[in-house]
Amino acid sequence: MLFFTQKRYQEALREGRKTIEIRAGSRYAKLEVGRLISINGLFKMRVIRIDRHESAAEFLSENADNYGVCGFNSFDEMQSAVAGLYGDSVKPVFAFHVRLLAKNPQSLLPL
Repeated sequence: MLFFTQKRYQEALREGRKTIEIRAGSRYAKLEVGRLISINGLFKMRVIRIDRHESAAEFLSENADNYGVCGFNSFDEMQSAVAGLYGDSVKPVFAFHVRLLAKNPQSLLPL
């Protein structure tokens, strides 16, 4: 599956500083642990855990201390970004825990 992210999040994922990718909506419900995701078509990551939340508010309350591995500098920044992207109207919200598959993107197998 292809995930599009802003450049700052893309770099944080590639460098291992961001290990949780947040997505909302039922289209992500079929993504399973072990699957590969492509970040902006540039490199691949493996899904190692999936947390499903019924709303953005639930995601935020359960991940208040995880803002750094979600790619944010503070909880307030994460809260603002999640509210701006999803509000509470897009449900469910998924926290995909990911790991970079390899340092050399050209050596990766296709999705």
